[in-house]
Amino acid sequence: MTLSCVVIEDLLPAYCDGTCTPESRAAVEEHLADCPRCRRFYTALSRPLPLETSREAAAPLHSVEKQWNKKKRVNLFRGGIAMLFLGVAVFLVLVALQLNVSLPLSQEDIVINQVTELSDGSINVDLWVDDAAHNITHQWSEDHVLYLIPQRSIFAFGDGTLEGWQSNQTFYVLPKGETEAKGKLGLSLPSDVKAIYVGAEKDAVLVWQPGQELPPASPEVEQRIQAEKGF
Repeated sequence: MTLSCVVIEDLLPAYCDGTCTPESRAAVEEHLADCPRCRRFYTALSRPLPLETSREAAAPLHSVEKQWNKKKRVNLFRGGIAMLFLGVAVFLVLVALQLNVSLPLSQEDIVINQVTELSDGSINVDLWVDDAAHNITHQWSEDHVLYLIPQRSIFAFGDGTLEGWQSNQTFYVLPKGETEAKGKLGLSLPSDVKAIYVGAEKDAVLVWQPGQELPPASPEVEQRIQAEKGF
């Protein structure tokens, strides 16, 4: 079957797409074998479009860009989480500094040297604390027990020149119905006080309770406490 160039040009798009009939395909191939003009037209028509070529060439770049964007989002998320934890840590440190947060010392760091009675009847608890940074808190329980708790400030570690410190905790018991006692040394205790312990409640050591007989303090202890209290 002999077809004109005009008809072949109309059939070439279907021929390139593979949608023409077997008869049309045979006629096109027969014509192309003898017609240089239509062969050039067919060659130009069968070339991939520039846009398609660009897309195919850019496909690997799009894949790399997608992976890069994914890693960037992951890194931003991780960085945000890290900054959040850092902010919380800084906030907690500032709060702890503001509140002067302390932790109780263990009994291993506390030595009870002696518990004596001063000449005015006051009770003196002589402690040695194996820690340079310190304070002592006085805590009362619901059943009228006093706890002397040496504590270490979380953010105060001393200057490194002291191995420990000595503390004389002096108390006197007020007579029932009275609120003060002139000339007495130390801090007053209510008449219903049940006991004095040293250390946190879970491992505290009993050092005094009402009716307990105490040895008298030495003159040196009396003088030292008088000097400390400003008498």
